[in-house]
This record gives sequence, structure tokens and C-alpha cells, in this order.
Amino acid sequence: MFSSLGRLSAVLISIVPMGGCSAIVLTQPADRVLIRTAGEPLRSRDGSNMLVAQAYADDYLDYAILASQTYLGPPERPNPENERALPERDRRPECETGTSDTVCADDHRLADYANERLDRWKLVYPEEGEEEIECRRSPISCAQGLRKVYAQIWVRKGRICEEAVIAFRGTQGGNPGDWFSNLRWFTRFYPTFDLYKQVQDATSRYFQIVRERSGCWRKGVTRIVAVGHSLGGGLAQQAAYRGGVEANGAAGPDGRFDRVVVFDTSFVTGALDVNRRDRARNSEGLRIEKVYEDGEILAYPQFVLRQLIPPSGCDPQIVTVRFNVARGLPTSQHSLEPLKTALLEWSLRQRSRFAAKDEAHPLPPPDACRRRSIG
Repeated sequence: MFSSLGRLSAVLISIVPMGGCSAIVLTQPADRVLIRTAGEPLRSRDGSNMLVAQAYADDYLDYAILASQTYLGPPERPNPENERALPERDRRPECETGTSDTVCADDHRLADYANERLDRWKLVYPEEGEEEIECRRSPISCAQGLRKVYAQIWVRKGRICEEAVIAFRGTQGGNPGDWFSNLRWFTRFYPTFDLYKQVQDATSRYFQIVRERSGCWRKGVTRIVAVGHSLGGGLAQQAAYRGGVEANGAAGPDGRFDRVVVFDTSFVTGALDVNRRDRARNSEGLRIEKVYEDGEILAYPQFVLRQLIPPSGCDPQIVTVRFNVARGLPTSQHSLEPLKTALLEWSLRQRSRFAAKDEAHPLPPPDACRRRSIG
């Protein structure tokens, strides 16, 4: 299967016109990361496009943990010390294949650290017995028995919370509703209340929950971030393009996302479901960071799509972040666990007072393109 996919990807690469597109990087050490903004690689001071991955661990670790929490379902309490964020059963096969120490690390040590990081956040949604999002579509659409969208809302603890995260669950095994949504390019006109339509209707409610339940939201201070893995990544991007629609039908400043961080995301975002004016308004100053594992199953269609439709450099600023820590088939590399494990290990090393501090490589601000055009 793996060799067949490899041959297929080679064929796809060969037939896609490469004029004006960024160069292909085929080799990448496990301790390096490749970051591109609008297709152009970010470079270190010595000119290399292979950056130190450890330097970016804290940028993505918490989001990876919160994305994986959605697969565990509603916890019994907001910060469950008994929830192991790195189940041993999920990591044992990778350790048996003799992969790098960033994957085959001590489960309990990293799980304790994962829960320490999780304890910095407070879960405000869903609560026990939480109401479902009401379907306001046609009776035929509402009657379709697809699963309900599942999202969790977390706020960073503090008297004033600096950040609120809306995290969307990805594909759940053999759930037919999930696969129906995954194929949305072909099923969007079929009368169902699929997950993307549910997110369109629910996003305003999510913003309302942040404002009313968190107890720490402050206008102009609390940043709103959408997070998700796989299908959840596509739903997170849909929410960002949709925004929190106000009474007049448009998203105001308090209904816009500041950032989107998605892992091994679906290439289906539902962007064209949002009218052009609202999509443009909600994209102003927005950064979408697509973090993925080199060789995972969705990386191949994402690559082809980037050649056909080059990623936007501004409004939204689309950043791709490629790691290379997992081994195995493309389907197994789609799991979030190996990358989350590597981020935990790197973050722990960064905390050590004996660790050498890596060179920081801050991303250009989302409005950098506008400032360049003005200048």
C-alpha cells in the first residue's frame, strides 16, 4: 500500500505545473521543521530553510493537547488528572519499530507534563447535559441522521483570559456522517445537516459562550483561536471564515478569530460556503497555521492543491508547518500522537536550565503584507 501511494504521489507531482511554485524539499531530519508563508520558506540566520523544530514546541504544544482532548469526549471535570493524554496503547507499536527518542519516550513523564500543560486551561463548554445546536435548515436536511458536531471551548486561566480556544473533533472511525462531511466537495448540495453546516450555524453560539461563561473574557484583549485535527481542522477553518455572525448578518470585530491552528487538516474548508464579503472581512489579519506530518495521508492532496491554488499570503495569511517525526504508513502517520509526543519532549528540554536555547524564528505578522504594500 505504501509503495503504491508513493508511486501515486510521484505521478501527481510530475503532472502538476511547477512554474512559480516553491521548491520541493524531499529530505527532512526529525529534529527540523520546514515553515512556509505563502509558499516561501522561512529561513534561519545562516540561510537554511530547515529550522530547529524544538524552538517551535511551545508554539503548538497546547493546541495539540486541546485538539486531542476532543477525541476523549467530555471529561468528568475541567482538568482531569486521571486522563492520560498519551495512552500507552497508542504509542507502543511505534516504539516497537525502533523510531526516534522523540516518539519512544517515557509515557508517564510526558503524560504528567501534558496534564500540567492542560491544567493551565479551563473547560467552559460543553457542560453535562449541554443543549445541542438547533437545526434551522429544511425539514429534509434536519431529518438526516448524521452525528452532531462536537467542539470544546477552553480559556487560558487568569483573571482576564488572554486566549480562548474552540477545538473541533475530527473523524471518528467508521462514523458515516464524518465521511459524508469529508467528501463535502461532492456532497455539499445533498440536503443534509452535515458537520460544516452545523458549524456555520453554531459559530455565533460559540462566541456567545466565550463571552458569557468564561468569566474572564475582555473585549479587545481575549484572542479567539480555532483548533482541530483532520476533519476537525477543516471545521476550524470553516468557523474562522464564517465568524460569529451578529444580528445584522455580518461578523463584527468581537466575532472574528485571531488565529487558526490545525493539524493534518482536511483540505475541505467550506470557505466558498461563506459569501465573499463576510469571508473577506473575517479573513482580515487572520493567520491560518497548517501543521502536518511529512508523508501523512492528507499531505498528498494538500500538496497538489497548493500547486493549483497557491496559499494566500495575506488576509488570511496561510502558513504551512511541516514536521517529520513519525514512521510507518501514511494512514498511521495521520495520527496526532507522534507529533504531540515530540512536542512534549522538545518542550521539556527547553525548560531545562542546562538546555541550549535555540534560535527563535518568529513568523511575520499577519498584516506584514499590507504594511509592505503601503510602504
